Amino acid sequence: MFDAQIAQSVEQRIENPRVRGSIPRLGTIIPKTSLLSWFFYACNIPKALCLVGCIAHYFKKDFKMKLISISIMLGLLTACGGGGSGHSTSSNTITGNLALPTNGAEVSATYDENSAAFTTDGDNTTSLYWAGNIADDAVTVNLSSIAEVTELSIYTNDSSFNTSNPSKYIEISIDGETWNTTGVASVDVNCSEFSVGDGKVLCKFNEAQEIQYVRVRVMNGDINIYEIEAMGSRTRVI
Repeated sequence: MFDAQIAQSVEQRIENPRVRGSIPRLGTIIPKTSLLSWFFYACNIPKALCLVGCIAHYFKKDFKMKLISISIMLGLLTACGGGGSGHSTSSNTITGNLALPTNGAEVSATYDENSAAFTTDGDNTTSLYWAGNIADDAVTVNLSSIAEVTELSIYTNDSSFNTSNPSKYIEISIDGETWNTTGVASVDVNCSEFSVGDGKVLCKFNEAQEIQYVRVRVMNGDINIYEIEAMGSRTRVI
């Protein structure tokens, strides 16, 4: 700061320090930006600017420091989220039961909305359930984004899903508007493995299906749904 004062004083040719207004404001010294400062700043701006900032700082170093900076900058870019896709497949892929709220899923129902939450609470026992008993009663699980689903399990007291004229349907959808039925008889998407028994309906697909919505819909009769599971994987939306 002292050097800046002298330089400015000489340039401005100060004549009378007692006369108000004759002394110009002090010079400004711009401090050198540390690599750590670049990190905290760059991680709050787009990745492209993160890269530009780190490279600019890199070229200020002497040759020896450049070699040290290379590994540091790579670490910074990783911390900033650097990468072509913007997602880390290993850290941002959700696998397992995608119907759980802890995995981002939401559940709704055409009737008795409060009880719908019991169908995705991770408890497949018969103590708590959602019940439907008139045509088009339905409980729907939204997996939050399109997922690759390999199997569906419905824990229920009903076993009429595998008949040629079922009274209840398991349906899947990508957009929540167009629905496909699943099962083994007169359905849109066949299950390569389908079983009903011990209070559970299981549908395994030969190939993973792109699904965001899963619902159980009543055609006639009544049904208790204890739990809905959708096994597979999806990319976490950030």
